[in-house]
Formats: sequence, structure tokens, C-alpha cells
Amino acid sequence: LIIARKSPLSSTDTDLAPMDFKLSFQKLKMPDFHEYRITNLKTSLGELPPAVLALACVGLLTSLIILRTLLRAVLDPCRSLPGPFWARFTRFWLFKQTISGEFNHRNIAMHRKYGERPTLISASSENFYSKRSNMNTKVLSFALHRVTTPLMTPRPLKSFIPDLFSDRNQARHAINRRYVAGFFSLTNQLKMEEQVQNCIAKIDGKFREIAMGEQAVNLTTWLQCYAFDVIAEITVRAPSSALGSVTRLTDGKDKLNMFDNTHKSLVYVTYVSAYYEIHPVAFAMLKRFGTNGLLGVFDFTWAHIKERLKTIDGNEIDSDKSDFLTRVLALHKKDPKFTMDHVFAACMQNIGAGSDTTSISLSAIMGNLIENPRTLEKLRAEIDEKVAAGELSDPPAFKETQKMPYLQAVIHEALRIHSAVGFPVERLVPQGGLMISSQFFPEGTIVATSPWVSAYNKSVYGEDVEVFRPERWMVDKDQYAAMDRSWLPVCFWLGSFLPLSLSSFGYGPRSCLGKNISLMEMGKLVPHLVRKFNFALANTDTKLESTCMGFVKHKNFMVKISEREK
Repeated sequence: LIIARKSPLSSTDTDLAPMDFKLSFQKLKMPDFHEYRITNLKTSLGELPPAVLALACVGLLTSLIILRTLLRAVLDPCRSLPGPFWARFTRFWLFKQTISGEFNHRNIAMHRKYGERPTLISASSENFYSKRSNMNTKVLSFALHRVTTPLMTPRPLKSFIPDLFSDRNQARHAINRRYVAGFFSLTNQLKMEEQVQNCIAKIDGKFREIAMGEQAVNLTTWLQCYAFDVIAEITVRAPSSALGSVTRLTDGKDKLNMFDNTHKSLVYVTYVSAYYEIHPVAFAMLKRFGTNGLLGVFDFTWAHIKERLKTIDGNEIDSDKSDFLTRVLALHKKDPKFTMDHVFAACMQNIGAGSDTTSISLSAIMGNLIENPRTLEKLRAEIDEKVAAGELSDPPAFKETQKMPYLQAVIHEALRIHSAVGFPVERLVPQGGLMISSQFFPEGTIVATSPWVSAYNKSVYGEDVEVFRPERWMVDKDQYAAMDRSWLPVCFWLGSFLPLSLSSFGYGPRSCLGKNISLMEMGKLVPHLVRKFNFALANTDTKLESTCMGFVKHKNFMVKISEREK
């Protein structure tokens, strides 16, 4: 230590500390200034107890973090935006919201409190909605990249292929998307309608068996069985199906353990998304202890790929009934740049994300119909009318369902009132910044929009946004377009091309490739179930509840099923 003074110390200055430290000094001669070196200090830093040193280091680090946080808050160019106080300073606020299981509803409440101007977490402005499709050509996907990039590394393969959900490299994303986009076109998906028909026949048979008894069943679970079977049939032609499992019927267990694995992976992503820096360590620990749910999905997908490689027939590649795996293997054979890693990643994305979202949407449709008998009867009247006119097959053809306006309005409204995606979809502002609702966001800012916030915007959908009312969509084209300007054009209604509110499928080049098959699954199954069966809540005293863990899944959707009188 060096002590500097402008005058020499006197003999009385030797007692410098109150803790009876005995010090001796060596005077250093310097022109016009005096310095003194402490030569004997019994209590030096090296002699301090380790606990004290550790506490001092923690205190110093904490102080630096607080100082950095305050400086960032003060210098933030978006500091004028309204929002929760603590969200400006710490990500713990976001962590607390995401693990609450109610983030979708809390996000709506926050926007109603603070207004519709965009924040770093979420944006609800109509101007933001109307520009999203154009904006997404520039704005990069961000949120999933922070967590899912390492998750999507194929365990059986060594190299890493970024998935289409999270790849922030726009050029690479565009190339990888172009490889497989054609397989997801509506034309190609219609070629696979037979597989969907087979799965409808399976769930029809199961429901008839259940109807013979009086036991209540979890409708969400059965709808997920259906959705999983469809995506497994279409992707890898899985010979072992959830609906075909006798175990599923007798004791309610998931024979393939797929639903539990996908649920665990969603919970994991929810917990680490706010503090994504801990992901590499946390993921490795879960893998070591055998509780990493996503690895089960990896194993399922890879097992079917290996089996197919043993038995693939080159002649089936050109068949219209070829499954997704056959087609991507053919693409790999034709273009070596599309590697086996790409094959795995493409199939993995289908299996990992293809059943949850569709089953949640189906649950939302059926739940709202059960809780609104008037709407259910009105839909049944439309179905019966089409059957009587010979315009509805058994099960329905997808093109037939597109000519049923009330059915489309019911699906439309159910997906508005209960989006499968509960978290805001984050985007990273690109180079040059972006102007949204008269607010400039500099490069690197995270902006987001929530399907729940947009769907409950009273200025767009009216004061009764909490009410399930399909009739709100049955208006003239101008009103429809004004109300629906923020959504995706994906369905036909009365023969005219009109948009359907499916913000949970995403926008522009980042939109979900599987939306066509999901729409087919819903459009075919809902009228079939409504036509054939009656559903009643097992507990009529409670309303349906849901939990938001990335996806907003229904809880204990217990129903009793009976066959409808012909």
C-alpha cells in the first residue's frame, strides 16, 4: 500500500487504524511531495479469512452488476416506453412471469394497463400488426435461438444443423426452408389426406368403445393421440401409433412416452428462456441424469430413420403417397448438400412440434363448443344440412369443409380466443433499426408480439373479446378485412379467398410450414366428431382451465362421450 500526503507524518500519526494495528513507515523522498510505504502490516489481505474475501468479492461483483444495470436503464434509447418498473432492470421479472403458467393472460392485462405501444417484450399496436409480414423479411427470429439451437443438435449425428424455428442467419434459413417448403404446400398435403382419414377412423373407433361405458376421459389426451398419429404417419409412417395402442385405452398411459417427453421439453425451455446463458450447463445436467425429455423425441425420430434406411425402395420415392421421410431421403440422394443431418432435423421438427399445437387448437374448438350449446347446435345444423344435400362425405373431405362458412367461423373464433402459442414471438431488429408506431427501435432491440394480446385487442374485435362468438367473422368482406388485417390468408370461405386468424402459425418467411396439415386435421375431425358424438363435461360446475408453458394446454379436460342419435 502507498499512502500519499502533502506533508510529512508526525510521530502521533503511527496509530492510523482503530483495530490496534501496529504500523511502521519508510519515508520516500520526492520533490515537493511525500509518499510513505507500509512495510509491516500484520493483518494483510492474504491473512483475511476466506469467508471475508469471498464476501468482499461477491459484494464487488454485485455492485458492478447493479451499476451496469442502472447505466443500461438510463442510457436505453427505449427508456421512454411504458411498462412494469422492475422489467426495466432485471430479467427476473420476466422469469417470474414465464413460470407462472399465466403469462398469456398477464400479457393481455399489461397491455391494457400500459397501452398498445410496443415494448422490449411485447408489441400490440395495430400498426405493428399490419406491417409484420413485411417486417419479417428483415427482422430475425431471436427468442428460440437462445435456447433451442443446442437442443436441436441431433444426438446420433456429429454436425449441427440450425433448425428453421431459430436460425438467425437469413440466407441460410432461406436455403434450408426452400429445400422442404414444397413438401408442405397445400397441393402436396392433400395427397396425404388418406393418412388423415385413417387416423379419423381410429379415433372414431376408440370413441365408440368409450361411449359404451360411462367413464370420463381426458379429451385433450385423445386429441393429442390423433394429432400425433397424423404427423407420425405423414412424416415417418410410424407403424406403432398412440391411437392403436391397447395400453392407451386400458390404463391411460402413453405407450411411446412421447407426450411426457414433449411436455418436459416445453417446461425446460420455459424455465431457462429468461436466463438462457445457463442452458448449456442445465441441458448437460438433465442429459446426465436421464431427465431430458427432448432426447426421447430424438430417439424416436432417429430410430425410424435408421429403420427406413434398411428397407427403403427407390420406386416409392415418386409415389404420391410417399411420406415426408421418403421425400427428404430422395432429396438427399439428389442433392448431397442436403445432408443426413438435414434429413434428421426436418423430421425432428415435424415430430417435435407437430402434435402439441394441433391438439391444443382442437381442444380449444371442442371446449368452446361444449361450453356454448347454442353455437354447437348451429354448427350441427350446418353439418346436417350438408349431409342431407349429399355435400359432406363420411369422414368429410377437406375441400368440402372449406365450403362450410359456420364451421370456418367456429375454427376461426376458437383459434382467436385460445391460441396454442402463449409466449410473445420475439424478433431481433436488424441493421439500421426499425420504426414501429412512431417509436424508433435501434439495431439489436428485441421486439415481440403475442397472439393472445392481438386476439384480445378490443379496438379490433370489439368489447366482447372474451366471448366465444363465431358470428363476429360472418361479415362483409370490407369489415372482415378491416378486422382481420393482421392475420394470415390461409383458407377459403364461401369460395372467396379470405384470411383466417392464425397468428400462432407465424408470419412471412418465418411462418410455420406445417400450417396446412394442421388446418386439414382440424377441418376434417371437428365436423366428424360433432356429427357423430355428444360430449359433456364431467364436472359441469367448473370452467375449463389451461396452463401456459410456451404452449397453452388445457388442464383436466374430462368429458363423457356418447354416440349421437341418428
